[in-house]
Amino acid sequence: MITFKLYWIFLDSIILISLVDSGVFQMSHNTRSKRELLIFYLDKYLQKKNLKMKDFIQNIRFKLLQRNKISLRQFESILEFLKREDAFKAASDQKIIHYFRPLITGITKETKTYEPATISEFQL
Repeated sequence: MITFKLYWIFLDSIILISLVDSGVFQMSHNTRSKRELLIFYLDKYLQKKNLKMKDFIQNIRFKLLQRNKISLRQFESILEFLKREDAFKAASDQKIIHYFRPLITGITKETKTYEPATISEFQL
């Protein structure tokens, strides 16, 4: 039974890797796929022996597994790792944040602000 679960975890990793490597990584992924992709990368980082942020990354991973969102600040702390991945090397910080936006709290939609017009602007 354990090997069956490990096999599926391994198979999921292969699928995620092939999605990223084949260039299928596009803005059309749904939230579930984005969550799985981010968890995949977090698992990859947690395997590193000299990582000093293991507890922090485990906390982020746990939140994602519970289908909770992470804060913008938490995401920005792992952004430096994500920028080194082949799938994100050509993307700007803002594009990466935008891609994972459904998983992040604290991002507000950009709204245009208008200053109220006064009559003094039109007086001669």
